[in-house]
Amino acid sequence: MGDSEYLPYLAGSSVDQPTNSPAHYVVGPYIQPVLLAYLYAGGRLSTLADAMAVSDLWIINPPEKIAIEEYFRLVLSASDLLQDAHLGIKIGQHAGLVCENVLAGIIHLAEQLTGRLIPVMEVCFVHPRPSDYRALEYQQGFRAQCKFSQSYNSIMIAADVLSWPLQHIARPSVTAMDSRHVVEQVKNELKRSLTNSPKLAQIASILGQSERGLQRQLKQHGTSYQHLLAEVRLGHAQDYLKYSNLSILQISQLLGFKEQSSFNHFFLQEAGASPKKWQETKKHS
Repeated sequence: MGDSEYLPYLAGSSVDQPTNSPAHYVVGPYIQPVLLAYLYAGGRLSTLADAMAVSDLWIINPPEKIAIEEYFRLVLSASDLLQDAHLGIKIGQHAGLVCENVLAGIIHLAEQLTGRLIPVMEVCFVHPRPSDYRALEYQQGFRAQCKFSQSYNSIMIAADVLSWPLQHIARPSVTAMDSRHVVEQVKNELKRSLTNSPKLAQIASILGQSERGLQRQLKQHGTSYQHLLAEVRLGHAQDYLKYSNLSILQISQLLGFKEQSSFNHFFLQEAGASPKKWQETKKHS
């Protein structure tokens, strides 16, 4: 398919934040399929610019990076102006060279449904490696090493991973926080947002709590935020060591460690074995 960039995902952790962490954005070329679908349906660019409260020049020559919220606003504005609830399908028909976006979206959807990061064994693309290829961003977006100039576009995932159960993904009500379930609620939020460098304050806000209030409730249940964060990180690390084609260094980067040595120390402390030794045991068992 194409050589366009994909929608990147945040990576990192509350312990070691990567220095090259991407933000939530889409690149400028992704506006083109929206505009083509809008124009073919009879829309006028000036009217769309007015609805977006941007200049005509912004529409014709978009910036290099566009906030994801702004991209969604563009799509919704075009849909509203055309009174076409199915504009998204037509955008897909005009997208053409966006398989990175599609495959990354499939992985992201699977993560939302399972509440876990999906360790991908391999991602293949028909098109050649893009001239502006950035390995770390592809690694963060696809959770795997990517191969280009292949005979097909595909995602390869272990059968065990495909059998993971789905979970209820609705966020808990802010007004219905049940202290008896606070541990599971925190863990679920960490699983959803681990690559977004979750901080205690962020998780507390999502759950409608103050930092101190959440810390107090966790303490009442014999645990802490840092303990739950370590538990979730270890689970993701083990999944990737067992089911992905990423190197230990790449896994450490995906989980937000600045240095592989920090990841090695964390894993040894939590799992009782080095990442390499644990991986060798599991992959040959």
